[in-house]
Amino acid sequence: MSGFTTEARITEDVLIGAAFSAAKLREMGYNEHQMKAVAFDARELRAAGYNVVQLRCAGFSPEDLRIGGFKAGEVSEAGFSSLRLAQAGFSAFEIREDLELSLAELKACGFSASELKPLGYYAAELRGVGFSAEEIKNLYSPGGKNFSFGFLLIVTLIVFFLSSFFFRNLSCWIQQGRIEAIGLVAS
Repeated sequence: MSGFTTEARITEDVLIGAAFSAAKLREMGYNEHQMKAVAFDARELRAAGYNVVQLRCAGFSPEDLRIGGFKAGEVSEAGFSSLRLAQAGFSAFEIREDLELSLAELKACGFSASELKPLGYYAAELRGVGFSAEEIKNLYSPGGKNFSFGFLLIVTLIVFFLSSFFFRNLSCWIQQGRIEAIGLVAS
């Protein structure tokens, strides 16, 4: 139950049935608390002219406010912490841009190295704020798996040398006529 008196509840039901907008109800004197109880969401109340602080006071969560179209900076100004914004689904990019947080502060919000790497941080910076060498290695390895760069280098060099040996010797074999014997070179 919304906590209104019987008269207010009857009026509320009549207004809902008449399909009044949040803006119209605001003009009629309804406040954000009453309209939240009527089931208007943050997006509708924002469009009706309510600000983020009013909506927080009405009981809207950071998740509701994010879905309602408020930016991370606006929700933060309403008194929610950067950690709470991250929990509400704001991205590391949104929080960094709107709140101008450092890499260490973003890590404290619970963002992983894989969420922070696309923001342009280098491996040394990620390591400097406390991410493990293993986490960082997985970021910079193909497929995010434990992958040895040294192994890849060795395989590449072997393939290069074998292919260059084959092609260098192929031209010698052609000149010597060895390839004719197996029908690869026409006379």
